[in-house]
Amino acid sequence: MPMANSWPGTRSSAKSSVSSRLLGGRRIYIAVFIIPLCVFLAIWWGLHELDVTLQAEKEEASASVAIERARLEMETFLRTAASDIRIVARDRALAALAGGDTGRWDEVTETFATITAEKPAIAQLRLIDPSGREVVRIDRIGSAVVVISGNDLQDKSDRYYFHRTIALPQNAIYLSDLDLNIEHDAIELPWRPMLRLGTALHDRSGAVTGAVVMNLNAADLLDRINPVQTQRDMPVQLVDDQGYLLAGAPDEQLWGFMFGRDARLPSAAPALWAEMNRETTGMIEAAGRRYVMDRVQAADILHAWGSTSAILSETEGWTLLRPLPEPPPLWGGDQWPRLLLGLTACLAASAMCAEAIRGRRQAESDRRRAEEELIQTERMASLGSLVAGITHEINTPIGNALAVATTLCERVNHLSDAVASGRIGRRSLDALLQDLRNGTGMLLNGLQRAAEIIRNFKQVAADQTSDRRRTFDLATFLAELTGTLRPQFKGTGVELESRVVSTASLESYPGPLGQVLANLVANARIHGFPQSEETPASGVEQKVTVHAQDLADGRVEIQVTDSGRGIPPDIIRRIFDPFFTTALGAGGTGLGLSIVYNIVTGLLGGEIHAESHTGSGTTITVILPKVAPAGVDTFSNGEYDVGRKKRTI
Repeated sequence: MPMANSWPGTRSSAKSSVSSRLLGGRRIYIAVFIIPLCVFLAIWWGLHELDVTLQAEKEEASASVAIERARLEMETFLRTAASDIRIVARDRALAALAGGDTGRWDEVTETFATITAEKPAIAQLRLIDPSGREVVRIDRIGSAVVVISGNDLQDKSDRYYFHRTIALPQNAIYLSDLDLNIEHDAIELPWRPMLRLGTALHDRSGAVTGAVVMNLNAADLLDRINPVQTQRDMPVQLVDDQGYLLAGAPDEQLWGFMFGRDARLPSAAPALWAEMNRETTGMIEAAGRRYVMDRVQAADILHAWGSTSAILSETEGWTLLRPLPEPPPLWGGDQWPRLLLGLTACLAASAMCAEAIRGRRQAESDRRRAEEELIQTERMASLGSLVAGITHEINTPIGNALAVATTLCERVNHLSDAVASGRIGRRSLDALLQDLRNGTGMLLNGLQRAAEIIRNFKQVAADQTSDRRRTFDLATFLAELTGTLRPQFKGTGVELESRVVSTASLESYPGPLGQVLANLVANARIHGFPQSEETPASGVEQKVTVHAQDLADGRVEIQVTDSGRGIPPDIIRRIFDPFFTTALGAGGTGLGLSIVYNIVTGLLGGEIHAESHTGSGTTITVILPKVAPAGVDTFSNGEYDVGRKKRTI
């Protein structure tokens, strides 16, 4: 009976134990699930914020470059047009025709046609008499230059630009608004954005004899302001001083004043218009949207550039505006698949870890301890190797310098004793001086070598060297570079070949790029082929090739390939490490390719990698963007002579 009484208690204890295990398992499961979930969400948010920040910086830099390019395009367009009309107005035959000499009509017509043919932006060039009647008119129709004569000449006395131009003082220039061309009282189709420049002709008494009016087709200018856009890029908008959009928007929003539409920014976007009037250039923000803007003041440009006495402009100028894309939302629709995948992974990981976590804790602790010890050992080994390499390399020039300095000290003491005793002859003095000269030269060479090693050692952690950024043609640049390097191959039995099929124009740093390629070519020549005492394999062509081509993604690829001995697999993975060299103690410091890697991946914004097989040559591939990254400081501590692995401060 007592046993019977014990069964319910045993049953109850078992149920309690099972319940306790289940409760503990749930707690572990919940804890294990919550931790990776929180980490996942934190990483998700952090990566999103980082991506938004980096994307915003990239888009701001891209927008600034686009705005600057557009401003330069407009300035160049205006200055060229002003120069052209001033040259035309000074033609003597034109002055004679305007003064009444009708026999000069053919000569003026030929001059106008020649100028129009040579200047693709000129859509129309006219001489108008004081009454408003066209005397000479040259039109560009498609690609043809057409002389208009007879009854086809029109009366322009009712056009605003004629009245403004004919009233100008001598040497003054009139600049019209940018609008759409009108022919026979109708807007020409397809649209031809037109800018008109005019200047009045005067005789010697100062009387007005006519007006020269040049119509400039601005369609190509607007196309250059907005080249082909990618899906995410935003167009550069051109806004006149009244707030009308002239480019960079859908057609229904453009040229509102030509069609009687109130499509002005003061009406459509008053907050943006207010910010535009408050600032002159730079970044602005309105209604939660960011923009990069700049202004083109036409009259100021012409005044600052030319010697024209006066500028009469219908417009105060134009505003260049580039909206920046809105940042993607944290929980956007395209993010949900990845979010669900991450949550599922957290759930699966939690389920697998809940049962195993207790037994793995100690093993995990032991494993981490072993890893930390291994990492520390690797760090100390790496540090010892680096210090040993530098110590070994610097010991020879310092030891030589010390020995020479000791000898010089003894010779100086000997000279001092001889001078003090008065027992020194001319021959002995000359010998002593020669010894001093030789010794100081050896001392200087040793110290210079030591200083060179120290400077190279410092460069591994130094900033990028400074150099001038400019736009250059890659093919021309490589032709000049290989021409400079080719004399180094004379007498070596190795041929330097250049195969450039790229047509790219780079906006980058030609100095550091040249240093990179010179170093790669020198390495291929020195390390890729047998030395003079070795005999190359029979029939093997010894060649170093520089090859360049354009890639489909808009970047350029430059390869330095040799047909030499190749690099073993255990070495090629370390060739870009600082101070790694197979010629330690033989003049190599192991810094050349490390510096090359830093220049390519830092200043030039590209990537570099090597491929090789023992006995079949090596290929170093450098992939660069056509425009180097904005905001990357140039190397500020000097520049490299990479061919000799020497850096000058």
